[in-house]
This record gives sequence, structure tokens and C-alpha cells, in this order.
Amino acid sequence: MAFTELITIAIPVYERYQYFEKAISSAVEQTMKCSIIIIDNASSHDKFKNKILDINLPHVKYIRNDHNIGMLPNLNKCIQLTKTPWISILHDDDMLHPQFVEYFKYIHDHYKNDFGAFAASYYVSDEYKDFFKTIQFTDEIKLLKDDFFKYQNLSPFPGIAFKREIGKRLGGFQEKFHPLSDLDLWYKINKDSNILLSDEKLSFYRMSPLQETYKQIENMISKTVEYKRMIFANSKRKSFISKICMEKSIDDLINFYSYIYKGDFRLKQHRIKNLILNSIFIKKLIWKYISFHSFKRISVNSIQ
Repeated sequence: MAFTELITIAIPVYERYQYFEKAISSAVEQTMKCSIIIIDNASSHDKFKNKILDINLPHVKYIRNDHNIGMLPNLNKCIQLTKTPWISILHDDDMLHPQFVEYFKYIHDHYKNDFGAFAASYYVSDEYKDFFKTIQFTDEIKLLKDDFFKYQNLSPFPGIAFKREIGKRLGGFQEKFHPLSDLDLWYKINKDSNILLSDEKLSFYRMSPLQETYKQIENMISKTVEYKRMIFANSKRKSFISKICMEKSIDDLINFYSYIYKGDFRLKQHRIKNLILNSIFIKKLIWKYISFHSFKRISVNSIQ
């Protein structure tokens, strides 16, 4: 079986074991093997350790912190302890498609390493019946433009690989941006270097109704609105249509959370706006504008 020293899959864990076996299996069972590290943030049990002992593979390492250092410092420790040029962080309740590493290396080798992060599309919640099917690598990927994060979002974590040194240099996942520390890092990487995006669904992002409280979700949405408006204020393109498109992206995000968590999380100022922005005609115009300013479609073969 092929092995690459290009990337490490890092899994930060703490206490919750419910889905860990699925997560670690998705990392171990890659069609192209790579280093895997599990960083245990001082859990009160030995279930993670015992599972790795049962796996008993030389490229799968278990590391336990002496004490709980906090969630974001533990994510940053994943970056610090990774020894390969690239890292992909996988949460203990998510999964990677069996061909994630193989596909990443395919993109990496064709693009000559001239990018700072790679992201793939993802399945959400329990909508993953086709998740384990073998995929044919597409010839088309997207090169993100500066305005991408003004209008759209990447996956919260699974299915994203980034250069370890860039992540360290940009400060990693910062507490002051919690709970949007991941969005902040992806935005900074895109400003610093290229991000490539594939429409292939190469990860599974689990969102459980019990994962967050209503107030936590509302807080995350409010922080996202603030962050996107900060991006807008710092961007070169501030036209009326650009602002409308940004508001539409916020509305889509709120509807997404409302669907997943079975609640109505729309902020009061968006309730009337929602009716206007979701008319068929307006949606088509907005999507054309967003697509044009968010990414450029490129052929993998054209960049050899």
C-alpha cells in the first residue's frame, strides 16, 4: 500500500468517544497511507489510548497532554507536533473519504505545491449514503479569489489540508476569534497564498442537535455576521450589489443552521430580507455575481 510523507492527519480528542472509532478508521483506511497523530487533551479515561494500542500501526501515534490546555491550544498543538509539510485536522466525530489523502496528493503534485491550503466539499449530518463510493478524480478545481470569504465559507474542518508552516506563521487558531477561529485562519491563508477548492465530497461533517446549545449557535451566527462585515469593510469591492451578495451569503448560512439544528436562528433584521433575497430571479443574479468574484475554475491538467 502506498505511503506518503507529505501530510499528517491530526485528531484532537477530549472525553467524547462516541464517534471516535469511525473517525480513526476513516484515517487509517485511506487508500494512500500517511502519518496519523491523536492529541488527547487529558481525558479522564484511557479509551483513546487503548484503541490506538489495538490498532498497533507504526504510523499512528497517541500523545496525551499532562493537563487540559483548552480546545484551541490543543488544535495548535496538532500543528506544532506535526512533522510533515502538510496537515489535515479531523475532529473525533467527523470522517474522511477513503481517497482524501490520495486525491490531495494528486492535486499537490499537479499544482507544484504553489498553494497554501486545499479544501474539498463535504457531506453534512447523516446525508452520506454515497460517502464510501470510489470516486474518479475530476480534472476541474477552483482557485479561490480574494472575495471568496465575503460571500462563501469552507468546511469547518474535515476535508481541509494546509501547510503547517503557514498555519504556524499566521498564528494558528486564535482565541480572540472563537468560535470562528477556523474561519479566521482559512481567510488569512487565502490572503497569504492560494487556496484550491474541489467539489468532490471527501469528508463527512457531523452536526448533532445536542452538539451545541441554542445560545451558542446564535452567538456563532452573530460572530459570523460581524466577521463577514469586517471582511467587507476591508475589501476593495464595496458596491451595492457586493453588499447585497454578502447579505445573501449570511442569510444562506442562517438557513443552513436552522435546517441542521431544527430551529429558526434568523436574526430579526434578516426576516424581511430573507423573503426578497430568496426570490428565484434574485437568487440567480446573486449566484452569478458571487461565483464570478469568489473563484476561478481551472483544469488540473493545465497546471502541470
